[in-house]
Amino acid sequence: MQKLHYSVLVAALVAVLLLPSCDGVFVPDPIDPRLPKYTEDGNNAAGAFIGDNVWTSIMESDFPDTTYHEPVIFLYPQNDSLRVIFDGISPIFQFIEFRFCIAPATQLRELVVLNNKVFAFNGTEASAFCRNSCDTCWNSTGNTGQIYFRKVVYDEANQYITMSGTFGFTYEDHLYGTIQVSKGRFDYKVREGGIIIIQ
Repeated sequence: MQKLHYSVLVAALVAVLLLPSCDGVFVPDPIDPRLPKYTEDGNNAAGAFIGDNVWTSIMESDFPDTTYHEPVIFLYPQNDSLRVIFDGISPIFQFIEFRFCIAPATQLRELVVLNNKVFAFNGTEASAFCRNSCDTCWNSTGNTGQIYFRKVVYDEANQYITMSGTFGFTYEDHLYGTIQVSKGRFDYKVREGGIIIIQ
């Protein structure tokens, strides 16, 4: 009986060690090591400058199912729009959010339409801003800049997309004045649990 318990314990430990990790990999940028290097490997990391402050997002997971700094994608099929929210850390802002129009999408695999796409921010068809909660969601103006989805591919076997790209933008925040985000880069693996469909 004791041997059976030992075998079950060993099998459980091996299973845990073989589970795919969601933890991010921070590869320092060779020019400015405060930011992660731009990669297309699904490193689950992002970074940018917000003004002079560094903002970074490095995913972390606690067993069994808690993940921190995971991106969230909201799909709105009825009005052909999309929200992408990156969760990170900086002295002022936690979230960087992007909103834009795309072809109707109702599942993760359809987001490959973003591959090699550039969205220019104008405050209407596409916009970007920083926030901590909803206090600055609807009160930003003068949005300029862009996001470039350099690589968005779907892994059929493991059912996730690798989403990598760059961004930069400027806008007027009703609390903080002119906000400039520069040298933004992201490289995430997004699974089905990372998207929310709003009908």
